[in-house]
Amino acid sequence: MVIHCPTEDEAEELLEYLDGLGYKWYTGKKLTSATFYEFNGRNTCYHVEKDFMIAFGSVNETISKSITKFSDLIEPKFIAEEVWR
Repeated sequence: MVIHCPTEDEAEELLEYLDGLGYKWYTGKKLTSATFYEFNGRNTCYHVEKDFMIAFGSVNETISKSITKFSDLIEPKFIAEEVWR
């Protein structure tokens, strides 16, 4: 799943929640260590993988059929819990 966070506040909220579920950056570091928002600004998106790893990128560079805006999620807690059922 790819989630677009057009604000840094949304990025922080998403990463804090996913960190609590045990997700980590591909480097193995905690998600709360950095948002990497400064690289892509309002085009920042996060790739949420089944292996509990997260990568960041730009919506302009993402090859994905579906990009979900963070604000379109009813509640952030459903991200990981519902996507993989």
